[in-house]
Amino acid sequence: MDGTEARQLCERLRTLINRGRGKGLNALREALRIVGTLRRAAAPFPRARLTAIAEQLRPWFIVSDGQEESDTAGLYVRDWLMEDITMVEKTWKPRSAPGLSESDATKRPAETSGPQPHV
Repeated sequence: MDGTEARQLCERLRTLINRGRGKGLNALREALRIVGTLRRAAAPFPRARLTAIAEQLRPWFIVSDGQEESDTAGLYVRDWLMEDITMVEKTWKPRSAPGLSESDATKRPAETSGPQPHV
């Protein structure tokens, strides 16, 4: 997944969150589906941030009895979600190619192309 696709999914996630707190299971499922798609395609750092996002989605979309949809804690959750989504966008890197470790994907081509001639 390239950066453009990742940004589009992040924007869809923001749109779901901006519909408001307490939108229920359907909104939660859609948001988790988006986060899952991004996590499968992400390098380790964005993936870790996406895990944090996934953990905060339930308190945002599922409001317990006795909680108000606009309570202060809920507004903090929304702010954290938006900050984390922005961080994912700014640090987006796709997962390495199949068969390569994460460290191999960050090496320069000369480091992974086999034996080097002696000079």
